[in-house]
Amino acid sequence: MKPDWKIEWINAEKHKPEHGKSVLVYVQQELGRQPYMVVGHYFERWAEIAGSEDEEVEYCEKSDEFFLKEGWLEQQVNWGEYTSIYINEGLVTHWAELPEAPVKEKNSG
Repeated sequence: MKPDWKIEWINAEKHKPEHGKSVLVYVQQELGRQPYMVVGHYFERWAEIAGSEDEEVEYCEKSDEFFLKEGWLEQQVNWGEYTSIYINEGLVTHWAELPEAPVKEKNSG
């Protein structure tokens, strides 16, 4: 059965999704490696204050605070303490809205 979800890819260089919104991300790998898709999100610069355990941070002198670096992150749903990691290998070229979750069918019997 063919899914009824049509992916409408958006050029990541021209348009970014809303800060922190979960989207489908297309990552183009280095030569010879297969591209891949993951659920991820984009963090805007100076939009997310970093926690004490965060490593990918940038210091803002104006506010005297550390912020998460701007960039694309891959969601990690089963990693315990980590909820996402930066996509540091490959280039995010496109993104798309996620489809709605399936609706649980009621038993007819």
